[in-house]
Amino acid sequence: ASDVYKRQIALDVKGLAVGAAHRQTFDVECDIPELGLTERGIGGSRRAGEQAAAAAMLATLKAKNL
Repeated sequence: ASDVYKRQIALDVKGLAVGAAHRQTFDVECDIPELGLTERGIGGSRRAGEQAAAAAMLATLKAKNL
């Protein structure tokens, strides 16, 4: 049996597009309400914003050893 345990946490990602259609930036928040954590990411596409927010959250989780 493995000693590795995986914990599932509800993840809430919301975003906002800002700017002219040809030069939008996407400001995205990644929330884990159960842990009281929120991180932001900004990108030139919705996907890039989501990835930046997720990377910031992962860094926070690692820093807190969660």
